[in-house]
Amino acid sequence: MLSLSTEQEKKLIECYTKKRKEYSVWTNNCGGPHKECLEEALGHSISSSFFPVSIGNDLLSSPYYSSSKFYEGPDRGFWDDAPWAR
Repeated sequence: MLSLSTEQEKKLIECYTKKRKEYSVWTNNCGGPHKECLEEALGHSISSSFFPVSIGNDLLSSPYYSSSKFYEGPDRGFWDDAPWAR
């Protein structure tokens, strides 16, 4: 969860609902919208990283991060842990 003001939340939602450019591993990868929208909502960048995982790690170490909520995934079947299913 992020500690954002009401105005920052509104800006973040508005940004996430915008039409995006076509996916590109170099210029618009899966981390791009998050980085762009957080920058738009906060007024500054929280990450200078290119890689999505690094962007997430930068967010976790930012002053805006307040907590995490983990949701239980689906029950796994007997064969789901087999070597070929990993």
